[in-house]
Amino acid sequence: MDISVSPGMNHSRCSQTEARLRKRLNKLAARTREQAAIIQQQKAKIVQLQNENTRLQYDEKTGLLTYEGLLNRVSQTPLSRGVFCVLDLNGLKVFNDRSWNYDEGNVAIEWFAGYLKMNIRKTDIARKHTTGDEFIVILKGVSIEGAEDRMQDLRHGFIELSRKHKLFIKYNVKPGFSYGMVAYTKLTNENIEDLFKIAVQNMYRQKAAYKK
Repeated sequence: MDISVSPGMNHSRCSQTEARLRKRLNKLAARTREQAAIIQQQKAKIVQLQNENTRLQYDEKTGLLTYEGLLNRVSQTPLSRGVFCVLDLNGLKVFNDRSWNYDEGNVAIEWFAGYLKMNIRKTDIARKHTTGDEFIVILKGVSIEGAEDRMQDLRHGFIELSRKHKLFIKYNVKPGFSYGMVAYTKLTNENIEDLFKIAVQNMYRQKAAYKK
């Protein structure tokens, strides 16, 4: 028996096929958009985590490493041979007493932090201690004699620049900083606190001599 197909039937079948194909394409496009949105959300989360990690690693006001940042840096590459230094700004109490608030003192701290960042090697490490006006500077691969020369150069440069700074002029503060040092053969997260205590003791001896 001969079965003939009318042009109308062919057109109907093509329309149905096109409709099914269009439906599949629309689903695929929707799925692609969903995947793209998920990828964008994941990228945003990564950026957020990176920003949060940066805030944990670096002090917001000074731009120097935080304690967490210091531990992270040391844990990644334990430091062998160098000198652990603790620096303490002279005259900060004068700023705080004469300005009746801590704003001027904070400006002095931030100014000193900026000076440190500009005048230590990229291989060295600097951070502001958790409280007060103490800073940690880790000089890699130097002897105690070499570190002494570096500290003297840093102090001399800081004194010269600070004499022209309006804040030191306004409150008639004698610029400078005291420091204490201790050499280490290997620096790890386990001995940082011990080195800090020794360097602080040496720093306060120098600070006492400064007050005399």
